[in-house]
Amino acid sequence: MLPLAKLVDSFVTPARHGKAGIHTGFPEFPGSSKSLLKKYLTKEVYNQLSKVKDAHGFTIDQLIASGVANPDSNVGVYAGSTDSYVNKNNFKC
Repeated sequence: MLPLAKLVDSFVTPARHGKAGIHTGFPEFPGSSKSLLKKYLTKEVYNQLSKVKDAHGFTIDQLIASGVANPDSNVGVYAGSTDSYVNKNNFKC
């Protein structure tokens, strides 16, 4: 697992998230959230990306973990590697 992914895993609590400490499935946000993640992540986009991993194994659930755990954050999306930014077959952060 990438160091960033381990760090993200350490910040989320198992009671709120799946077995690995990461929320799985399309997230729900409080109505008061002004997060760009909430605004732009649709179920369609989530479902499409849920089948994708970057070259280092980073998943959409890891990508959005911070934003799901902190719905008051402005963005809440962190790429797992440079591959998440540049590879046309991956997340395109």
